[in-house]
Amino acid sequence: MYRKNILSVFLIPFLTVCFVYSRTNAEKKQKTPRRQSVSKAKTIALSGAGVDEVLVKAVEALKQGVRIRGKIPAVAVLPFKDNSQKLKKNNTGAGFAQMLGVVWKKQTKHIVVSRADMKSLLSEMEMGLSGMADTREMLKVGHLVSAQYLISGELTEMGTEIIITCRLVSVNTGRIRRSARITINSSVMLPAAAAALLSPIKPITSAFRSLLVPGWGQFYNDHNIRGAVYTGLWAASILSVLYCELSRQQSYDSYLQSYNEYKTADNKSDTLDKWNNAEKEYDRALMFEDVRNYSIYAMAAITGSAVMDAVISAAVNNKKMKKHKIQSAFLLSPQKVSAQIAWSF
Repeated sequence: MYRKNILSVFLIPFLTVCFVYSRTNAEKKQKTPRRQSVSKAKTIALSGAGVDEVLVKAVEALKQGVRIRGKIPAVAVLPFKDNSQKLKKNNTGAGFAQMLGVVWKKQTKHIVVSRADMKSLLSEMEMGLSGMADTREMLKVGHLVSAQYLISGELTEMGTEIIITCRLVSVNTGRIRRSARITINSSVMLPAAAAALLSPIKPITSAFRSLLVPGWGQFYNDHNIRGAVYTGLWAASILSVLYCELSRQQSYDSYLQSYNEYKTADNKSDTLDKWNNAEKEYDRALMFEDVRNYSIYAMAAITGSAVMDAVISAAVNNKKMKKHKIQSAFLLSPQKVSAQIAWSF
């Protein structure tokens, strides 16, 4: 009896301590992941007067979430989501992602998967980059391009400012490692993002294409509507020249036939209708000849105008790139090297 009392005195407190310890440990396990997730997804507010300043600050804030374990990590920058019609019209999210990818490459020396590689790969799989808001789709893209990290986000227009939310997501875990919120003036951001999507154009190449086929240079300059107009007018002028030449030749042949019949007739008074018909066909031949010549002049004018337009539009494109300091560069991808447009500052 004495032994049972001693056991109960020591056993009951021991069991109580074990129970309390187990409950406390369980609560810690449930709260720990949330605290880690919040700390790793810490949002940093950034602002800057220029696009280059904002991009550098964003890269400095996000790159802290990248873990380097032996090999150089690969990062894929997806086009950001545009939350207004104005931003969608200018394709601002894609332009900002393009600039951010180039600055990330310069600042970190990480492998940056190029936008061209992602676009070509996803087009083969009938997937699109634009409007990709689902986390599962983004992670699937990361696995497809062999990237360890994804950078995504969205752009929201607030008055005269644009608020950009950037997120660094781990492809393996699907967790947000870092995030940053950027505020920048829309008058600074919109032209820079539009220029980031431009490609350098050689005016002589555009001119030569438009010289061969008016409108081809416009298509090369990515002015599809203007190219379609020039090509349509040029084709119409060619058809007009061919039609008028065939009609002229047919009328002239009819004129020769009527004239010969009148000339070889014995009684000229009986073949006056032949003479009148010959004059009529001769006048028709002259009319078709004039229209043919005007069509040739129009075709030459259309060709010259297309050549000048191609040269001017190429020069304007290159001037915009130079104004916003865009230059050609190479971005490394896990499989190959592809030429892209770099944001220089």
